[in-house]
Amino acid sequence: MPVRDAVLAVSYRCNARCLICQIWKLKPEPELPAKAYRRLPGSLQEINLTGGEPFLRDDLPELVAAVKAACPRARLTLISNGLLPERIQRLLPVLHRLDPKLGLGFSLDGIGEVHDRVRGVPGAYDRVRSSLDLALRLGFHDLRLSFTQSRHNPGALGQVYALCRELKLECSATTAQDSPLYFRTPAGAAPENGHLRRDLEHVIRQQLLSFSPKRWARAYFYSGLIEFAEQRRRRLPCRAGRDLFFMDSAGRIYPCPMLPCRMGSLVEQPFAELWLSPAARRARRQAGQCRDGCWMVCSARSAMVRHPHRVLGWVVKHKLKSHLGRAPL
Repeated sequence: MPVRDAVLAVSYRCNARCLICQIWKLKPEPELPAKAYRRLPGSLQEINLTGGEPFLRDDLPELVAAVKAACPRARLTLISNGLLPERIQRLLPVLHRLDPKLGLGFSLDGIGEVHDRVRGVPGAYDRVRSSLDLALRLGFHDLRLSFTQSRHNPGALGQVYALCRELKLECSATTAQDSPLYFRTPAGAAPENGHLRRDLEHVIRQQLLSFSPKRWARAYFYSGLIEFAEQRRRRLPCRAGRDLFFMDSAGRIYPCPMLPCRMGSLVEQPFAELWLSPAARRARRQAGQCRDGCWMVCSARSAMVRHPHRVLGWVVKHKLKSHLGRAPL
């Protein structure tokens, strides 16, 4: 199967000072020019544009246009911290014209002061709400709030999920996970298992009670998060470096955001050549031998596509439990 999934960190510059991520401490380096994104493989079907903070790039519309030209069948999702409402107000209308189906996610790790504290920016919550209001007024339909659970915000997921339901938004949740390549998460940032299970079980039950297959799949992912946190066991085999890849802001390509085994560079060679190179084969072997593992949206999504029968079987079983009022795990 051709590669179908990619996470593209379009910038490592960041205007937040998060307790759960240290990207903002990285030394700046030249970013891959927007036109270079035309070298991406046309087989991609799911692309996450993330950072750092993507809206710090003045050429973000040109970058999105280049990705769309290279990957016309791909669904694009742009993830932002929402802390630049003035810049977002200027660029969002252009992005909406380029791709009316563009997915847009704003990071929100709690309500009010909780979010401000986790993101290390006074007034962060109010800025996110301003950016979200702009997106709603412009008519973005694929809108979500992206929540990261850590030891700094126990109990906050329920409030963020309630806000999503009130505003009719999708809710995407994950946990703080370390990556020497990407997040550089400080030690001890992961949530306590008891808080994680309690917060996620409520959301899992609500997702399973819905009529949306997309939300059922999210419930399966959240259940896998609990399983990974408590047992360090990944529910489905990983296909990093085969079905998906991660590209950093300079164009270097890796199997996923967690493994620092470089496959090549989009600057130095065409993607097709890179993907079949000896370095890429070595990186795939390393990915296949990964023992620490992870359970993140990027790698879990491609694995779920590979194993739809296992996902469906879990959903059918646990929807019944949810309707009976039992714990869904």
